[in-house]
Amino acid sequence: MSDRPAVSYDADGPGAEMVRTWLLQLGADPVDRAAPGASDLPSTPQHADVERAEVASFVRGLRGSERTRWERFDDHGSAENWPRGSF
Repeated sequence: MSDRPAVSYDADGPGAEMVRTWLLQLGADPVDRAAPGASDLPSTPQHADVERAEVASFVRGLRGSERTRWERFDDHGSAENWPRGSF
């Protein structure tokens, strides 16, 4: 069983191929909004000037990993990394 969230996107909308590719790269299963049952799925942001970061934030929110890369980064001097940090 897959842990990839299914999300709907507009296959005829702006940047459809790019949005579909991003969804696949980010670990989501893209489903065309015209497909049966797609109306029950969360709908990915898709507009003329959509950016990958916006789609990535949407997918992270669905997967429950909302933190950014910077927030996840554990610098060698932090308390979470002690005593493995640099000396």
